[in-house]
Amino acid sequence: IDRKPDEVIIWSFVVVLKENSVLTYRHGRYREERDTFLKRRSIGFFTPVIEDDLTLFDQSDHGIVSAGIRAVSVDLDLPREDVWQRIAEQSTIDCFLLSSRNGTHDLLALILFQCPDWFEPLTRRLAINDLHWHDLSMPINHIEDFDPWSRLVFDCARLSVERASVRHEAAR
Repeated sequence: IDRKPDEVIIWSFVVVLKENSVLTYRHGRYREERDTFLKRRSIGFFTPVIEDDLTLFDQSDHGIVSAGIRAVSVDLDLPREDVWQRIAEQSTIDCFLLSSRNGTHDLLALILFQCPDWFEPLTRRLAINDLHWHDLSMPINHIEDFDPWSRLVFDCARLSVERASVRHEAAR
């Protein structure tokens, strides 16, 4: 709450994918107080990465993936022992995105979790509402309905597609 302008918080931001769909949800009042996030739809489950996330067994990514797994597991009410290891095996850091808003800076570690066919999430938490699989082949009609970080991920994906298209055209 009282962070200095030069401080950057690192967030683990996990996008749950299944075949050609992404899991979305709406932020509830018990999860989010920021007006730009409250009641907005999100494509990521997130948590700040803290010093305790770095363990002796998790040196390669400084605990970023395990923090994200913990966030997904808590938000979707998954039992730790049965599922967390399988989630870790199917999760990778894709990239880092910098979000700068109102004088604050957040670094999002974008983690992609390609879930298995049997995975069908449920939630009993008031903080997570309206779970929905969005088919990625269908355009999003109301981008303004999404939180700022989800829109940042969409913008990054759009730019990647445009760059790939330009490289493809140049190669012809």
